[in-house]
Amino acid sequence: MIRKFVYFHVALVALVLCSCNKTDKSAQESGLILLDSVYINLDDQSAPSLLFNQVTSSDEEELLVNLNQLSGSLDLYDLATGDLYKRIDILSEEPNAILGVSGFYVLNSDSVFLFPKMSFNKMAIINFDGLIINSFSPELPLNNEIGKVLNHSSTNSLPTFFHDGKIYFDQLTLKNTTQDGSLNPDFKVTGFVDFNKDSIHLLEKSGYPYSYLGKAFSIYAAVHSRVIDDSGKFVYSWGALDSLVIVNSNWDIEQKVFSRSRFKSKNFPETPNANLEQELEAVIGNGYYGRVMFDPFRNLYYRFYHIGRTYSSETGNSIASIFKNDFSVLVYNQDLELLSETKFEGKTYDFYQAFIGRKGLYLPRLNQFYDKLNEDFIVCDIYVLK
Repeated sequence: MIRKFVYFHVALVALVLCSCNKTDKSAQESGLILLDSVYINLDDQSAPSLLFNQVTSSDEEELLVNLNQLSGSLDLYDLATGDLYKRIDILSEEPNAILGVSGFYVLNSDSVFLFPKMSFNKMAIINFDGLIINSFSPELPLNNEIGKVLNHSSTNSLPTFFHDGKIYFDQLTLKNTTQDGSLNPDFKVTGFVDFNKDSIHLLEKSGYPYSYLGKAFSIYAAVHSRVIDDSGKFVYSWGALDSLVIVNSNWDIEQKVFSRSRFKSKNFPETPNANLEQELEAVIGNGYYGRVMFDPFRNLYYRFYHIGRTYSSETGNSIASIFKNDFSVLVYNQDLELLSETKFEGKTYDFYQAFIGRKGLYLPRLNQFYDKLNEDFIVCDIYVLK
């Protein structure tokens, strides 16, 4: 029986503004086309899930690293063959057990960071043999939304990563964002771990877009997605914001790129003090931006847009129903000029589990409504810009 993994960590981002030079017409003349497919072969210790993944290299092999929460391991797959290359067991026995891992970052084969859930307490560094190289318990900032709690994301949409000698992370609010005052300027979205001082710092300039302040959005539109490119630019995308926002590591805003999906017909609605059905109607019935990704092989950015559809309480009675919606992928060059926007039908792909490799953009057929889900393999379709 196929195990169902209901995932909705909406990472939607606001990447700001200098209008694109490309017209809507030119953006539609090209698009993403299917290049190839690869099968990721699963064993009886694996499940069809890529909720926490990263692509890296070892010698000549290009490897997909996946956090296997079923077996408590990092599974490395050879993208050339789809076969399991190596399984790194995460130590689970005391006194040095690494518990509650909910994210990772591969710097190299000797430094793999493992991030615990809701905190960086006992953050570990292991190597590809599973040996603990070091561990840290940095002091949490007292001025956070909830003291001693750090809801860092560390997912595909908001990866925690090593940059310039620090671990950078983004956190998500634990408040109900449909309630008055929840989207306020006091919440700091970005921070870093300072290993020299064994402490965590929140970036004072980081926060919600100005247009969000005082609003009452569904949490699925209120959260964001972020990537970092090869030059060290942080690119943010917010669910209800057309613009992409580009900042540096101090969160100084360097650029805002206005880029509205051609499938967006209206702005995302506010839903003050919404009940579940009202939130579902807003999320399923209206378009909003999802994940943003950077392609280092082709110097491209991909931004995903959930396309709204007619809401029905009979068929849309859970947030998982968003995966029935069609979506589009907006593609930008390294200067964040829009090159194309390609539409995909719903019920096949889960772009929150997508990844980028040498061959292109890998979209896994892991939508929970996909009628050919298989517990023995994951089909990943590879797309490139035409």
